[in-house]
Amino acid sequence: MFFSRMQRELACHNCATPLFLMRTGTPHYRWLCPRRCFPSINTEVPTTEHLDDLQPDASGTLEFNASHFFPPMTKSRIATAKVFMAQILYHFIECTWATCYNALYFNVLVPHLDAPEIVDYVLRSSLIRGGPGVHVGESGARLYPELRSRLQVVMSPRIRSYLSENFHPNVLYPLKMSCVPMDTDQTVSPST
Repeated sequence: MFFSRMQRELACHNCATPLFLMRTGTPHYRWLCPRRCFPSINTEVPTTEHLDDLQPDASGTLEFNASHFFPPMTKSRIATAKVFMAQILYHFIECTWATCYNALYFNVLVPHLDAPEIVDYVLRSSLIRGGPGVHVGESGARLYPELRSRLQVVMSPRIRSYLSENFHPNVLYPLKMSCVPMDTDQTVSPST
């Protein structure tokens, strides 16, 4: 798979060096900091699995949006989604186009997100900033209520277990769009 640039490059949380994908010398594809100052991120996809060659857009950028992930997805497309799941999660979190957002959610995240290391990496990134309603988990990962409600529905019990162990169930707000700020009794809607 060759492309000139990715929509969001994975970077080391310690030194900001771009991570590279290890394909040999390991049983699973892993994202690794070349300076080795950050633990590798195990995608849990065996390196024996073939990955699809995703095509960049006219500008040479490879976006991990819904256009690559419509059913039925082949075994190699699923493996590709799992290896690039961090980039897919980044796109999902930042996406403002409902059709793309929902297609990624139902076609990729719900059935195929199953690597807690990847979820933890994304939630520890600068993409999720502190603020009202954002909870910092035991690993340093940050999560806001709407994203938690989405991630809790994925089919993988390992992801649900990661969420409940890292972000204790009663710490975040209930699974609804309105929440009560911790310091007042006033209800706040996400649209305000």
